[in-house]
Amino acid sequence: MQKTTVYLDEVELAKLKAQAARENVKLAVLIRRAISEIVNASRAPLPQGTGAYHSGSSNGSTDRKTILRAAAKKGRW
Repeated sequence: MQKTTVYLDEVELAKLKAQAARENVKLAVLIRRAISEIVNASRAPLPQGTGAYHSGSSNGSTDRKTILRAAAKKGRW
């Protein structure tokens, strides 16, 4: 492991110290855990709502403008 310096504002540091106390671990453990979660994520999270809707059309990519125009006319956009 290599040593590095991180600057935190007072509120962030207080919250981090409180969390470390609740978990009975050192501050460095929490920081390493958070960094590990970020760098080891398999992929970026998708935007909220992605995949939650079905247009009923299998050609959404190619006909997106037509689909959106029709939805706007129906007041759905």
